[in-house]
Amino acid sequence: MFFISCTITALAWMSVESHRYTISGGKLLEERGMFSKRTESYELAEVYNLALREPFLLRLCESGNILLHTHNPACRVITLKGMTRP
Repeated sequence: MFFISCTITALAWMSVESHRYTISGGKLLEERGMFSKRTESYELAEVYNLALREPFLLRLCESGNILLHTHNPACRVITLKGMTRP
């Protein structure tokens, strides 16, 4: 049982740690992946609303997910996962 809980915790940590966000020149750059990297670019001018989601386990770690609502039909909501002290 201990092994299973450690495995679940490690997988959750890796999913958060495999994301890096950078704001530069009016754009949000999202880099994800541990072994093969993928980078997405979003225009900050398209963001019209922010929301903060703090699930119980993330609140214990002083973390949360930030949701950016955009006017872009290809990507209506951008989720910034596991942000520390949002």
